[in-house]
This record gives sequence, structure tokens and C-alpha cells, in this order.
Amino acid sequence: MRKITFKNSKTQAGFTLLELALVIIISGFSMLMLTEFMRVYTVNGQYETTLENTRMAQRALREFFVVQKRYPCPADPTLLPNDLEYGKERCRLDGDIINFPDICTTTDIPPFPLECTSASSRDGDQSGDPDIVTIGILPFRTLYIEIVATPFVEAHRKDGYGTYLSYAVTEQMTYKSHGIDKPTNPNSGAINVVDENGISVITPDSSAHYVLFSHGDNGRGGYTMSGAMIDDCQITVIDGFGNPVDADAASGPNGAGIITEIENCDNTDALFVKGIRSLAENSDYYDDLLFFNKPGKVPLWTQSLSPLVPLGESYIHNTNQGYVGIDVANPEQQLHVNNELSAEVSTIGVKYCGNAGYETICVEPEMIAGTGSICTQSNSPINALDPDNPADPYNIPDPTRVAYAIQNNRVVCREVEWSTLIQGIDCPVGQYLKGFSNLGNPLCDTP
Repeated sequence: MRKITFKNSKTQAGFTLLELALVIIISGFSMLMLTEFMRVYTVNGQYETTLENTRMAQRALREFFVVQKRYPCPADPTLLPNDLEYGKERCRLDGDIINFPDICTTTDIPPFPLECTSASSRDGDQSGDPDIVTIGILPFRTLYIEIVATPFVEAHRKDGYGTYLSYAVTEQMTYKSHGIDKPTNPNSGAINVVDENGISVITPDSSAHYVLFSHGDNGRGGYTMSGAMIDDCQITVIDGFGNPVDADAASGPNGAGIITEIENCDNTDALFVKGIRSLAENSDYYDDLLFFNKPGKVPLWTQSLSPLVPLGESYIHNTNQGYVGIDVANPEQQLHVNNELSAEVSTIGVKYCGNAGYETICVEPEMIAGTGSICTQSNSPINALDPDNPADPYNIPDPTRVAYAIQNNRVVCREVEWSTLIQGIDCPVGQYLKGFSNLGNPLCDTP
């Protein structure tokens, strides 16, 4: 008799359609979550790398300033690694700086292909014209060669998106004439930085030394490692129907009308934006990361670091770049004294001038030192001299009177009794010693 067995259909069945659908849905959600996690991780990683490299580059720029007493010029973004000047600062020619200190002329002629502007800049050097701002990329090789304390390497030359860090600097603060004995004035910054609402983020306004920035996720305005610019902030946007759109009306991360982004890559002015990061696809889009350096609290007097200062001595200098007034609120000269000026040992200068009603009378310092005479036969003030009347006794020097002080904008004279010969002084026989020059040499004359 054969035994008959029955299969249990429940133990032999596979997935039902519902179960299979649930598995697929759960797997899909898991993949979406994993994909989003990886995207966020990648974006955050790119931003963190950008933040780290920008901070490291800023530390290198500050160290360069401390050591060199100036900032480096920008580097040419179009050069490739096999170019000799790749990553090195490119400064304007000395002749152009001397002949056109505040004019961006000849800057588009090699060997200076960088951007140059004085629009929206500040007159930091008080020359009467807005200062020049040069724009390029971070001079990473110059920084790598010059600095020692900051662990800066060439890898810090770009942001997390593979684009060079851009760099704009006040040209007056990059002059190579600035050095340890003539440091650049830290109050000479001329760059304007505002927020997304157009409000200055610097005090005083338009006085940043430099700006260092990444062009963000979309890279617009930045340069790639191949020396090419990503997009152009001034391009004409074409709408979906093939019609050109006004750049100011376009929006979104790929539009040319994102005003906050335009200011960081148009290279037509010294105005830059440091805004709140936003990836919204509208006119608020802003993905740049910008750092700047501004004037700090600089003491009015600071120690001179010149190697010419004798060992063991300490020289100080005044850091004020404008006019200094003593007892006068609106000085008209670099040093304007509205009272008595006294020097106990010596007085050195080019000339001292005062108004005498109908003319300006200048006192030559060599006369005060003894190489000339402005003490006349009259005791009247020197401002009574009549230059049109040589016979006037006021114009006849008096060898018995010498200048010994400056008071009320005139030389003060007094009577002296000369000796015909003084022991140790080599005055010829028959002459007398009338004084000493500012070099300490005896000055003789005939009675």
C-alpha cells in the first residue's frame, strides 16, 4: 500500500505582489535617503574644504604683511603650471605706478593682464583720486615661498569646488617700495564690502585692505585649473523662447542677474558683497564665501623697525597719514603749529614760511644754522622787509646780530660781541667766528 503525502502550500509559496511592492518601496526610500545623505555629505565637505582653504590663505596673507610690510599683488589666473610666473604675484610696472598712480592705464597690455579698477574705491592715500584696486587670483606660490609660520601649501590655492580663490587688493598697499624701514600705512585700504542689502560691513566704509573669496557652488566668475573663467557675469541671458533678457531681470543660480553674485565677479569696480549663504533659485541666491581684512586700531605712535636704527636705541614714528595740527583744528600743512615752536638743540627742515600781509616770507633753515644771515640792521620784525627797496636798512644784514630762535613766525635776533680769533678755530687772520653750520663747521667773516 503506497503512502500518499500532501504538500503544504503555505510553506512553498513566494512573495505576494503586495509584499514585493512593499520591499521595492522600502528599498527605494532607503536609496533616496542614502543618495540625499551622500549629496549633503558631499556639499558639506566641499563647503568645509572651501572654508578651511580660505582661512588658511587669509592667515598666509596676514603673515606676509607682517613680514614684508605690504601685501602681495594678485596672480594671473590664465597661466598654467608650466608657466614661470604661474601662481606668482604680478604687480604693475614701476613706470606705470609713477606716471599713473591712480589711473588704470596700460594695465591691459602684457605683462600685466590682471583686472584693474578705481571705481567705487576709497581715496586711502589721500591723493585726491580714488585708489586703484587690482583683481586676480591668490598668489599661492609667492605666499608659499615667503611665509614660514603658517602651514600654507599650494593645495590651499583653490576652493572645495576646484576653482581658484580670487583675490583683490588695494594696489597702494602692495608697492614693493614699502619695506621694513617704510611699511605701508594700515589705514590705506580702499575696497568697499557690503552685505546683501548694500550696507557696508566695514568701519570706516570702503577701507578693506583686500578681499579673498570663493565663487561658490556654481563657480560663476571663478577660474578653473585650466585658466578658463566659468561663465561671465556680464553675459546676456537667453530665455526659453530664444529672446535676450536684461541681465538685471534674470535670476536663479545660472542667471546673470544675481546682483550679489555680479559684484563678486564683474571685475569692473572695487565693490564686493559678503552676504548670507542661500541656494534658493531666485534673486537671493548667494553661494560665495568672502573674507576681507580691514584697518585695525593702529596706535598714533609706533616703534620704527628700520635696520638703520642704532643698536640699543628705539625710534618711533607717527602713523597719521594726514595733516597734524597743534592748537589748530584744521591744519593746512603736514605739521601746522599755531603757537611758539622751540628747538633746544637743532632744527632741520626744508623751509619755514609765514604770511607777511602782502607776501609769504620763508625762512631758510641754513640761515638759522649759520650759513647765511637774515638779521638786519633794524630791530623791526622781519615781516617789515621791503623786497622792492634794496637800500632799505631792513634789507641790510647786521653782522653784529645773530638769529637764535623762531617766534611768532619770524626769526628772533640778538646782539653779540665777536672775537677776532678763537683758540682752536681755523679762521683766517683778520676774520672772526660768526657761527657754525648745521654740520658743525665754523663759519668765518670779515668785520
